[in-house]
Amino acid sequence: MKIKTRSIKFTKLIAVLCALALWFYVAGQGQMTAQNSIEADLNYIKLGDNLTVSGPDKVTVKRWGTVSEAEQMEQAYVDLSGLGPGTYTLPVHLQQTNRALLAKVEPDKVKVVIAELEKNTIAIVPRSQTKLAEGFELTDIFTVPEQCAVQGEQSAVSRVYTVAAPVTLESTGEMQSLTVDLQALDKNGNIVKEVRLIPAKATVYAVVNQKLTSIKLPIKVVTQGSAAEGFETGEISIEPQEAMLVGSPDLLGKITQIETKPVDINGSSRSITVQAELNVLEGVKVYPAQASVNIEIKPVEPEVSEEGDIE
Repeated sequence: MKIKTRSIKFTKLIAVLCALALWFYVAGQGQMTAQNSIEADLNYIKLGDNLTVSGPDKVTVKRWGTVSEAEQMEQAYVDLSGLGPGTYTLPVHLQQTNRALLAKVEPDKVKVVIAELEKNTIAIVPRSQTKLAEGFELTDIFTVPEQCAVQGEQSAVSRVYTVAAPVTLESTGEMQSLTVDLQALDKNGNIVKEVRLIPAKATVYAVVNQKLTSIKLPIKVVTQGSAAEGFETGEISIEPQEAMLVGSPDLLGKITQIETKPVDINGSSRSITVQAELNVLEGVKVYPAQASVNIEIKPVEPEVSEEGDIE
């Protein structure tokens, strides 16, 4: 019996020595700490299809032993395998990813509610968050896709009044394309955070143009140079006599008449008929762009004196 007792004592001594050796080895690999508490995310795994779960998001993990600062923290999770709609009190499991000798999670059980996933399809409404510059207007805007699915608990889904695609548009005449995050809004315009949008993003296409107006103004013929010696300019006619200008109101407000580009008559001894381009400000369009100009060139008539003699 004494031999057996000595054998047991010897075995215990060996175990203690091994434990001490392991302790010092682990201590040499990390930072010694009596207790270390951290806040960890609580994950819910293996949730059934078409179900949603609500419960605590965080738990506290207490660790004893050695923990390196570079090591990951423990992962806390609740296993929802095989559970349907209802209220449950379930254990919190801890998956250790570091060399802590001991880890404990608080609370070790949590209350969770599993509900059937409600789904509703709602049209996406694009919304401009900026005021366009003076003289510009939004002429068309649409989203791709046009609708999205709203998922979540029935109480949350029923609060969603609209799904908005907020965009910031530029004051430019070009087609604009923007991919934005969608927002589920209630009837007061507040974001409903408890739902999931599928898809979560949409592409907004917008057409912004300048506000245009039109006016009709008379056309004035502009000439340059002089007729040949012994000749002079006679009657000048133009067809059409008016043209229509299209542009922004501020630009058209600066124009009182339309002029042709200069028609060269220098050295001419006979009448001229040309298609003259109309000269307008940049940013203004004119219809038609040309006008038919006829300039009479005739011989200079001799002057008659009071006595009736021709000079």
